[in-house]
Amino acid sequence: MDYIDDKLNIFACILLLLAMMVGWGAPVRAAGDPAALFQDANRKYVDLVKDPAKKKVRDNWIRVIDAYLGVAEKYPASDLAPEACLRGAKVYEHFSRYSGKKSDLGEASRIYQNVAEKYPGSAVADDALYHSGLLEERAGNDRKAAALYRRVLDEYARGDMAEEAGLKLGEKPGQGKAAEQRVSEKATEKPRVEEAGQKRPELPARVKKISCLDSEGGARVVVELDGPASYKTWVAPENRAQGKPVRLVVDIEGARLAPAVQGRKDAGEGIVSSIRASGHPDGRVRVVLDLSARPSYRTSTEDDPSRIVIDVSGKASPKTAASRRNAASPAGQSTPPRKVPAGTPAQAGRDLPTIATQLCLKVSRIVVDPGHGGKDPGAVSPSGVKEKDLTLEIGKLLAKRLKADGFEVFLTRTRDEFVALEERTSFANRKRADLFLSLHINSHQSVSVSGIETYFLNLTTDSSAIEVAARENTFSDKSMSDLQLILNDLMLNSKINESSKFATCVHRNVLSLAADTGYEGKNLGVRQAPFYVLLGAQMPSILIELGFITSPMDMGLLKQRSHQETLVDGIAKGINSYIMNTTYAYGGRNK
Repeated sequence: MDYIDDKLNIFACILLLLAMMVGWGAPVRAAGDPAALFQDANRKYVDLVKDPAKKKVRDNWIRVIDAYLGVAEKYPASDLAPEACLRGAKVYEHFSRYSGKKSDLGEASRIYQNVAEKYPGSAVADDALYHSGLLEERAGNDRKAAALYRRVLDEYARGDMAEEAGLKLGEKPGQGKAAEQRVSEKATEKPRVEEAGQKRPELPARVKKISCLDSEGGARVVVELDGPASYKTWVAPENRAQGKPVRLVVDIEGARLAPAVQGRKDAGEGIVSSIRASGHPDGRVRVVLDLSARPSYRTSTEDDPSRIVIDVSGKASPKTAASRRNAASPAGQSTPPRKVPAGTPAQAGRDLPTIATQLCLKVSRIVVDPGHGGKDPGAVSPSGVKEKDLTLEIGKLLAKRLKADGFEVFLTRTRDEFVALEERTSFANRKRADLFLSLHINSHQSVSVSGIETYFLNLTTDSSAIEVAARENTFSDKSMSDLQLILNDLMLNSKINESSKFATCVHRNVLSLAADTGYEGKNLGVRQAPFYVLLGAQMPSILIELGFITSPMDMGLLKQRSHQETLVDGIAKGINSYIMNTTYAYGGRNK
């Protein structure tokens, strides 16, 4: 891929990559710290994948794999142990694509299975079993693959991989063993005698997800598959007589379509209006992008995971965008502003959203993101309180407060469920939010550390900021092959300057109100770090750590409704302050 701006030099690329992989810029830790070994393994992987010559040498891959597995060998009780083993398996899988050896594929599968055997209660156990199943299926071991998928369904029915495993077995999670007979029959079929030297054909790749991200210059469509596949693209012209717009067609050869992807889905208000996917009898999957204008586009493929990336340049016409907005609301009407009695004095915090609405200002939609959820508990206090529960509780309070102030508010989750980090800002983009705010609770090895800090997305060499980002990034499924996509999102879509102002306004007001109630936690300031949850956001976006779950003082307050309401009030006032004091928010984004 060649999306990186020419002005971004090699050093900057490496800097971001290392920051994302959690290890560059951090001080060398004590040898007894498992995080130090984990970071060292990350560095070794970075050095390997960016050097074409090194990737050709088997020993280089093995050293990286051993580095990851060494974390679990030396510190089997560490929270990092299962994740380190999982990454070791992923590296072995990556290497098997280079070596082409079935034995390497089998070794990767074995390591995946060991993750589930050694750490059955970890959040990545179901992921490990499912990926092992994929590798066994790829190797032609249908019976083993079916057994692994069955374990995912039976042992991790509530995990996020259960649906994927169910699709492989032809059943839904919780359906019992309705499809067991079909799977068993397939697995026990008499093997077909193959001619000498004949290779067993691999199952066709499955299209499992299609996503679209609008940007100011066009849109990016990502087609995710569970294996490599060839494809071709072509543009179908507009046919007004038949009511058909300009279409960009992607034909994926020798592929199959996951049921959840079948059909038509709206994409947004940009140049890509909708996306349609269908399977054909000839073993082809067709993806059709309905466009508002004739496009300029480029395509590329990525490995580990397998993806087809289509970047479409251009903007929807004002007429088209307006028609879509009108269609999204009854009779094309917007919500009327709340009335304020004549002579009512304006209260700088509480009444400003009403004023903003009446003046048709640009901040009206806000997405609140309660961090973590489902299989991702986040940080856990010594008494067992989970970060995911606190952020959801505070997030709901914040949404209620902002709605009362006249904003349209959306929550990325309203219950205890897992939402991928990448999906959270994608959700905000789809809702065409004006602001995105992610709520989190910090943690530290020392119980004496307390305080509040607020982040916006950018590069950093600050070791403590990198550590915070590393913890919050744990459940991202991004891999090293995502580097160029990450760079593109960071350089083109992130509102870094406005996010900095947004973070400053919110942080200042939260600390001020908390201090007024006697809060003694430290002001840890406004900082920058590479958070996956903020990548790709097309609006000012921040992440706020509202205290330390490991601090007895902070935890005592975070469980109290009065302190939660104080934090919520501070955030709301910070948003108001941002609106009042920035041209972007008050005068409109397009000025």
